[in-house]
Amino acid sequence: VNVGEAGAYKLFALVRFPTSNDDSFWVRANGGSWVQWNGALVTGTGFGWRQVHINSNRSNLLSLNLVSGINTI
Repeated sequence: VNVGEAGAYKLFALVRFPTSNDDSFWVRANGGSWVQWNGALVTGTGFGWRQVHINSNRSNLLSLNLVSGINTI
């Protein structure tokens, strides 16, 4: 991801999970610490946009500290 200004950014993903047993990802930016994202609550046949949150606490939203220029997520 190429950003024009360094700072904290929210991360959203378009996701679909067959069941609640298949709703986990690990996320990190620029080689930093891995964060578990699970319990995204998009199951069934459709896709949905969800903001990445930390663990199953859906109120603890992930903020990634990105540098100006190219970032790897």
